[in-house]
Amino acid sequence: MQETLLRAYANLGRFRQSCKFSTWITAIGTNAALTVIRKRKSRRESDIEPYSPDEPAWDIADQAPDPERRVAKAQIILLLRKELHGLSPKMQEVVNTYYGHDSSLQEAADALGISVAAAKSRLLRGRRSLRLSVERKGLLDSHV
Repeated sequence: MQETLLRAYANLGRFRQSCKFSTWITAIGTNAALTVIRKRKSRRESDIEPYSPDEPAWDIADQAPDPERRVAKAQIILLLRKELHGLSPKMQEVVNTYYGHDSSLQEAADALGISVAAAKSRLLRGRRSLRLSVERKGLLDSHV
């Protein structure tokens, strides 16, 4: 609930009068709850303590990405944010709503007051534009 209210407050300027406020905040709450559920599913817990003194404890490798990969990922995110600002405002809205709020196309369309077909089209054009921009800079192979 708290995360929903924080997200709603932070994005209050994006609220469109074309849909009900209750629908908009419900979509935010649903996305926040789904995010929590996804995080819980990704963490599997197991008992790593030995059952008896004769049994050795498990040796588990660290699954965290190394610092080089974290920096590379951060640089890619910064580049994509920069390139995102080069898109038209309509495409930016859809891409931000869809990816930034983990929304479905239906939820993004409802939040922006447009049809699902328009949201899908803008999202496709936005992704295509971002991809071409990144490829031109030589940061992504064109066959990936």
